[in-house]
Amino acid sequence: MYKIIFFVFFVISNTKSFLFTKQDRIRIKLSKFNKFEVLGKYECAKLINKWKLENMNDKDYRIYLDTGMRQICDNNIFPLFINKTNSQYIIINLVSDNNINIINILENKKNTWSIDKDIINYHIFLIENNYNPNYYELKSQNIKYFLTILILNLLSEEENEFIYFKKNNYLKFLEKDTKKKNKM
Repeated sequence: MYKIIFFVFFVISNTKSFLFTKQDRIRIKLSKFNKFEVLGKYECAKLINKWKLENMNDKDYRIYLDTGMRQICDNNIFPLFINKTNSQYIIINLVSDNNINIINILENKKNTWSIDKDIINYHIFLIENNYNPNYYELKSQNIKYFLTILILNLLSEEENEFIYFKKNNYLKFLEKDTKKKNKM
């Protein structure tokens, strides 16, 4: 009997698959959300290489994609793929203890639609699930994200709390909404 208990304890202590990190938990939640596609690093690297092969003549674009490729090699990084008609984007996220830092957004050069609405949906998802999104490290070389990111950075903690309560504690949301309307 003791041998069986010792064996089970030994297997559990040497197996890392039972431990879920914050990164794993957010990946599971995002896969249930059905608006974003969570990619593994290998699949992401294949997609970036495909984009590079499609644009062999554009050296600056290939350097831009190489920067993203180096970023996904870190252990705390996970890529998020947005695949819609005429728009393909990879959002590179760095997961820390209290924050999720969006550090880069890679895009397919053939894109014709903007990602702004999806970035806002992703921000709302993170707030609703009690993650603190941070955009200060975003090293995007594309100026068209600037306004959306600036607006999201300027959201106060109170506004983010408002988004969180709307999904998770509707009574608290109604209280805050009433107070907000009474101030006006």
